[in-house]
Amino acid sequence: MNLTQAQAEMQARGFDYLDSSRLTNFLNRGLTDFEDFWRWPWLTKTATGAAPLTIADLKFVLKVYDAIGNELFGMSDAEDLDYTLTGTPTSWWIDETSGSPVLTAYPVGAATLSVRYVAESTPLAGGNDTPLIPSRYHNLWIDLAVVHAYRDRDNFAAAGQLAATATRDLWTLVERYDSRNRMNSLAQRVRAGSEDW
Repeated sequence: MNLTQAQAEMQARGFDYLDSSRLTNFLNRGLTDFEDFWRWPWLTKTATGAAPLTIADLKFVLKVYDAIGNELFGMSDAEDLDYTLTGTPTSWWIDETSGSPVLTAYPVGAATLSVRYVAESTPLAGGNDTPLIPSRYHNLWIDLAVVHAYRDRDNFAAAGQLAATATRDLWTLVERYDSRNRMNSLAQRVRAGSEDW
């Protein structure tokens, strides 16, 4: 469902008095609610390049490796770092002083980074723009947009009921995607459950 079709769907649900700009706003807010709920696989990407590596659509990092497969560990730029320290990088941090997220290797040294991350999607703007959410979940995306439209017209009871239903549906999706590896799933559960014994 593209943006124009989604706007028509919202109009059919009782919001035909809203102009396309307001509908787009609510649809983008619903899209953000959906995508921020969990680390959906359709938002997972890999970026590779020399450090410092700019990743404009970075939401959050899952893993960082160097060119030979060594995992680098994340650190906060709030830590007391010696920015003159050179050597083979073992860590990384995110610098956002330029306005875009930049993965910086630490200590400072030549490194090619391979970053597995969850991306921010581009807001919908043109009528043919389509969200990255699989089409079978577009009705849930519309539900989340309608929650915002209900709140906008102070119908908090309807907003609350629909938000509760949408949240339940989102958790059902999380369970589906979080347990896609069914191979040895019983053994995985036993291992995870026995760590505290």
